[in-house]
Amino acid sequence: MSSTDILEGLASIVNEVAGTPVADITPDKAFIDDLDIDSLSMVEVVMACEDKFGVSIPDGEVKNLKTVGDAMQNLELLSDFRDELAGQIRSLTQMREGLMQIVLMESTIGRVASRSACRNQSCRRSAISGRSRRVRRGRRASWRSRP
Repeated sequence: MSSTDILEGLASIVNEVAGTPVADITPDKAFIDDLDIDSLSMVEVVMACEDKFGVSIPDGEVKNLKTVGDAMQNLELLSDFRDELAGQIRSLTQMREGLMQIVLMESTIGRVASRSACRNQSCRRSAISGRSRRVRRGRRASWRSRP
């Protein structure tokens, strides 16, 4: 976001809150001395800036905003930081999606490999021997049940 866009947005906010003409708002003007903005109005300006520019201004930084130029620098830094974070989040999301596709492919490959491994002789024998054990147990049980 350019500094002229920030100045225009900040000037319209100060105009709404304090009624100061937009033409009188320049980067070198002090909020308290030149623009007659008290602490309550400053809180309104900060909240409106957060809404308009989509940033969050920490409470500790509000007392450091003496001039319009200070506010412009803060807003510019915060909006650049927000944009950079958004780009990083997009790239992390793409990486996560790629990793999920790799995991899905590996699990599919693992299932196919286990099916083909079961087709060999040792798997067949264990499956047959397990079935024959069940049959034998059933016969023993029937023998014990006879009087």
